[in-house]
Amino acid sequence: VDADLAAGGRCASRKGLKGDVIRTRFPPEPNGYLHIGHAKSITVNFTLAQMYGGRCHLRFDDTNPAAEETEYVESIQEDVKWLGFDWGKHLYFASDYFDQLYEWAEHLIKNGKAYVDSQTPEEMKKNRGSVTVPGTDSKFRSRSADENLKLFREMRDGKYKEGEHVLRMKGDMKSPNMNMRDMPIYRILHKSTIAQVTSNLPIETPPKQFEMARLNVTTFLTSKRKLLKLVKAKVVDGWDDPRMSTLSGMRRRGVTPEALKNFILRLGVTKQIAVTDVAVLEDCIREDLDPKVHRRMVVLNPLKVVIEDYPDGKEEEVEALNHPSNPDMGSRKLKFSREVFIEQEDFREDAPDSFFRLKPDGEVKLRYGYVIKVKQVVKDKAGKVVELKCTHDPATRDVMPTDRKVKGVIHWVSAKHCCSHKVRLYDPLLKGEVEAPAEEVEADPDAEEADAGDDFLKQVNPQSLVELKDAKFEQSMSAVKPFDRFQFERNGFFVVDKYSPATGPVDLQQDHRLKESGLKKDENVAAASRSRKEEQAKQAAEKEARRKLDPKQMFRSQTDLYSKFDDDGVPTHNAEGEPLPKSRVKKLKQEWEKQKKIFES
Repeated sequence: VDADLAAGGRCASRKGLKGDVIRTRFPPEPNGYLHIGHAKSITVNFTLAQMYGGRCHLRFDDTNPAAEETEYVESIQEDVKWLGFDWGKHLYFASDYFDQLYEWAEHLIKNGKAYVDSQTPEEMKKNRGSVTVPGTDSKFRSRSADENLKLFREMRDGKYKEGEHVLRMKGDMKSPNMNMRDMPIYRILHKSTIAQVTSNLPIETPPKQFEMARLNVTTFLTSKRKLLKLVKAKVVDGWDDPRMSTLSGMRRRGVTPEALKNFILRLGVTKQIAVTDVAVLEDCIREDLDPKVHRRMVVLNPLKVVIEDYPDGKEEEVEALNHPSNPDMGSRKLKFSREVFIEQEDFREDAPDSFFRLKPDGEVKLRYGYVIKVKQVVKDKAGKVVELKCTHDPATRDVMPTDRKVKGVIHWVSAKHCCSHKVRLYDPLLKGEVEAPAEEVEADPDAEEADAGDDFLKQVNPQSLVELKDAKFEQSMSAVKPFDRFQFERNGFFVVDKYSPATGPVDLQQDHRLKESGLKKDENVAAASRSRKEEQAKQAAEKEARRKLDPKQMFRSQTDLYSKFDDDGVPTHNAEGEPLPKSRVKKLKQEWEKQKKIFES
């Protein structure tokens, strides 16, 4: 942009155009809800326009109308506004220009730049070639302009079946960039006519298109076709399910637009395809939320504690900061009584020395409260711990003891004064790899469409959503409203669900987990040290087993996934007998080759 606007640059004359120095656009197709990948395009295009005193157009590519188009158009506008951007009066629809697009198409035909291709879809796909194999010219490429014009007008008039003819713009069928191999610009669809035309008519300052790498994030699904399948298969409860990578889903989960934009700007733009670890996004979300949100004490999985030497009927009021690092955010009053709830995981009956929370005869400090010590463990008939009977040190309400070292500090809520709400905890929606490798997406534009089968639904994680219906909240949480955000101490960031009722118990969902505290890290390091030898032995056994596995047999036992194989044992058909997409077969072949090397080593 700087080079174009510099003296002698192709757009130097635009520098004086106030509010219109440059024009960018975000051109979504209204056939689904926007996902995190679209957020990158929105942020980059609108931010560039702001930086250079220009404007960004929101132009819907609605040349493939669908029944849900109005819903999608409205959701896209809502998402752009949520990110903090405004297109002003520059809202456009490609369908408004159908007549102009049609005229341009005829112009291309008359000038020998486009032709009507009558190949079957199978022939067209075969002759397109691949990343390593050049394409082959269609036998219809040499049709005369008059013949092409006649056929094209008959296509417009509905004289042919869907798929019978396609208008293609002439590119280079041998180009290493598959997108440049005779691009389809008009197809036949009897519901409507699909048009997508790139004009090469001479204009004063032709627009310049820059192709940047798409945004790929681990654990995030960014195929609209696959997201739609998740909705239709009722794997999720809609496009705004908090487990979805849609912007509406992220918004419902509590992600802020500031965190998302910071993540995108931190990555920058590049032409190099890459996959970003989701941990980078999570860091941006925590960095944004941490200084803003109030702390609250919430026990997700309650265990009752009775402090036997605390007077029955006595209540105390303790002062709790809303933010430990920012006193200006104020404080709140908490009630303390003889019976409290703590997290089940904060007590272990057979705890190692490295466990610094409650254990038999062990002590821990209740945050803003007393040091307590376990005296008796109460269990039900099944042997499950249901209650702890403890004593307390009356001198430790506001301080740690000076005559001994108590390392652990845990949160709690008063049993008498708490309230209950439902809590949802989330993990990634799909297990394992959820997208084709980035280089395949770049190399094969058809990969996403081919991979949109149902196989990926077998990766759905049954533990992606866990609902806790007995969580105990401090009394201040009795009156909250949708989209209120909090940090539940020692648990993570949570948000009140947008669909929560106006009165009574509400639903809260986990936004993102906290990073582990130093104390918990010490406990985990100690546990990891004890199990390291067992893990090393397990890995050695698995490695030896892989050495003995013949690659020709490695997939044949997976009859729940595959039904046919080639001579090497690489799957070619899914369990239902349908051919696997080429990109999927390619992945399986890569796994097969890795195993072959191990087997022959």
